[in-house]
Amino acid sequence: MSEKKEDFVPKKYFYYEKEKDINKTRVKFNFGFLPSFNLKTLFIILVLGFMIHSFQKIISFSYLLDLFNKIIFSQHRKLLIINFLIIFAFLVYYFKKRKPVYIVDFTVWRGEKGMELTPKWMIEGSRLVGKYTEDSINFMERLLSRSGLSEQVYIAKGLLTTPFDTSYQAARDELELLFTGSIDELFETTGIKPSQIDFLVCNCSLFNPTPSICATIINHYKMKESILSFNLAGMGCSAGLLSVKLGSELLQNRPNSYCLIFSTENVTKNWYFGNERSMLIPNILFRAGASAVLLTNKKFGVSHKYELDTIVTTHHGKDDQAFKSIYHMEDSQGNTGVFLSRDLMKVVSKALRSNMTSLGSKILPISEITKYLINFALRKFLKRKIEPYQPDFKKAIQHFCIHAGGRGILDGIEKDLKLNEYQMEPSRASLYRYGNTSSASIWYEFAFIEGRGNMKYGDKIWQIALGSGFKVNSAVWKSLISIPKTNVKPTFPEDEIKDEIKDNSNENSNENSNENSNENSNENSNENSNENSNENSNENSNEIKDEIKDEIKGESNEIKDDSNEK
Repeated sequence: MSEKKEDFVPKKYFYYEKEKDINKTRVKFNFGFLPSFNLKTLFIILVLGFMIHSFQKIISFSYLLDLFNKIIFSQHRKLLIINFLIIFAFLVYYFKKRKPVYIVDFTVWRGEKGMELTPKWMIEGSRLVGKYTEDSINFMERLLSRSGLSEQVYIAKGLLTTPFDTSYQAARDELELLFTGSIDELFETTGIKPSQIDFLVCNCSLFNPTPSICATIINHYKMKESILSFNLAGMGCSAGLLSVKLGSELLQNRPNSYCLIFSTENVTKNWYFGNERSMLIPNILFRAGASAVLLTNKKFGVSHKYELDTIVTTHHGKDDQAFKSIYHMEDSQGNTGVFLSRDLMKVVSKALRSNMTSLGSKILPISEITKYLINFALRKFLKRKIEPYQPDFKKAIQHFCIHAGGRGILDGIEKDLKLNEYQMEPSRASLYRYGNTSSASIWYEFAFIEGRGNMKYGDKIWQIALGSGFKVNSAVWKSLISIPKTNVKPTFPEDEIKDEIKDNSNENSNENSNENSNENSNENSNENSNENSNENSNENSNEIKDEIKDEIKGESNEIKDDSNEK
């Protein structure tokens, strides 16, 4: 590492001045308390000064007093007061309204050759570690075959060696690889210099080194000393939108600023080496990934791709069941990992419903809100026994980015929102191509939508993030430009990825149908002779289902079918 100190920062991003003028620094410090006027404020001051200078000889104190008395005691004073109140209300609204927040651009880490994790190596490497039982390896192998992940997902380099390298240095190497791969491209595509960044927000749930991730990025790119940085930790897969929320709030208080948001999760330091099935599932789903997003409140002088329409956060941490549904802990053998509760799907459904209720009132058309209110009145006041009305969010949203937490979660949300295959394709493609990349997954899906070439001016994109706590966060963006496919770098380079996802889903459906038909025929032909064996197999399948009834609900059902075959 000592030999590469000179090359630690790429030359094209080396904007740090080694020699500084002390006098200039002192001048900047001494006058730092003065307000920073923009052009609009300066123009208003000049106009007011000119008006005062022009009329100071005509307007006197007695003239102003006489004018005031005429207004107060005039016959039209009520009308004047009403006009004054209207003007006052307009001024309050103008100065209190939220400033628009824009996305200049965003990038995702696209992976590197030699970092692909195949199911074959996943199983062989787990055997070579020597810490997993054969039952746990068989369990992981079954879940891998039905996880919805391809053979080209990326993993940290330390987990491709024998034995696995999960040291602190390996975790730092993974972090550096991810943030350079995403932030470098962001600076290159936008033309923004690291020295122009005013706010830096980073989120990584389970890896929190000292100095922090923010400090590491600031040191790498030699950002300015006045930058404000915030490091969010332990907030799960929904932390990406919490970073956006924090960044948008920061931009409300400082005009003409840039905010850089970096989202990732470290796989190296959080690999589970135990045999608890509820804690083995993250090993199957989580893979390496990161995203970098550049926000700004500048209206002029910079191009914008998207504008933040609304963002809604929902936190069910007061509920003990929700709080413990995703829990970082040690197992009975002292191995650290993330525990997934069997009640996770219920927690997700409840929190998502609450978040959608808050979001719907802000984005749904009046027709959908009216239908919902009528349905609510019929059920609440007239005691009608009818099903609650589910608003059609497709009438307000054109594109959906649902956190790729697992195939079971995607299936559940697809059913609740009544989405079609086209609308679910970004989420399934992200899970298939990159796995569960935690808080960055919704940006991989965003990149897939752009690469598909169907982003039109005025389209709205809904990002849904789910995370421990339990939290559900939603962000709605409005497209300010139309993005043709030719102007997008391929985040998903395989043209046949859509067909592969279809084939994968068709194979699963065919397997299920064949299994069901074979089971029915076997039951009819051998009903008396196999009665006891079927009961035993059903008991075993129910045990498995109870153990892993969590984030991958779909997988547990398939494992049940698998055990029935045996």
